Amino acid sequence: MKKITYETIKSISTELPFVLHCVNRQPLVFSGAKVYNWHSNLELIYCAAGTVKTFSDEHEYTLNKGDILVVNPDSLHGTFDYNNCIYYVLMIDPEFSHSNGIYPEDIRLTNYISNSDSTVLFKNIITAFENDTPLKIPIIRQAVLNMLIHLYSNYAQSKTTKSYVLGKSRVKDVIKYINEHYREKLTIDNIAKQVGISNSYLSHQFAKFTGRSIIEYINLLRCQQAQKFIRIGMNVSEAAAESGFENLSYFTKTYKKHLNKLPSEDLNYK
Repeated sequence: MKKITYETIKSISTELPFVLHCVNRQPLVFSGAKVYNWHSNLELIYCAAGTVKTFSDEHEYTLNKGDILVVNPDSLHGTFDYNNCIYYVLMIDPEFSHSNGIYPEDIRLTNYISNSDSTVLFKNIITAFENDTPLKIPIIRQAVLNMLIHLYSNYAQSKTTKSYVLGKSRVKDVIKYINEHYREKLTIDNIAKQVGISNSYLSHQFAKFTGRSIIEYINLLRCQQAQKFIRIGMNVSEAAAESGFENLSYFTKTYKKHLNKLPSEDLNYK
């Protein structure tokens, strides 16, 4: 089961170059095996209720009601766990930004925003999407443009450097390789050889951009895949082996560490 790392955003049209969707999560629901992804769109995540733990641009953030996470284009990001939360995800096509003289790929925004003005602007976008009026499309476009102007006027952080882009590109190559070969025996040495960089550079860059060591990422990915196997009826030892674990005791310990439960607790999952 190949993992998707580069996320293709569908349903974005020229007339309405945005996607807005609402996510409603129950307490302490863990995300699936797609641990990190990236795409060329600017993404905004707005927490409307509860809390959600997220990751973007090398850092983890806990969003509470009213908070916004900015995911800059091509940034590694993901959501990890939730607590009775409702959040909205807005994807903005780069062509819309470019047509208004804004270039998100060149200027990075602050990731975490907790500001009443920003909250009001995002709520205006939600309202624009929900209201059915003859002027719905231009109202949505204006609401999104107002948010972009606000963000790039107040939260522009820095220009993207060549070294940053190169380092992030290397890490994406590593994640892609791990996601495609997690069932096999993986070591830092053989991964480094596959992507053509040194062990030390690999370890440093991976930790910098993901906030985890390579081994932690591999183990988390394997545990989440094993959880899927167990939940569809596979026994624990088979799921462990199918997910790349060679030692059942180590698998159980690692599963408990990353998913906060024993593998056997997922046997009767419904």
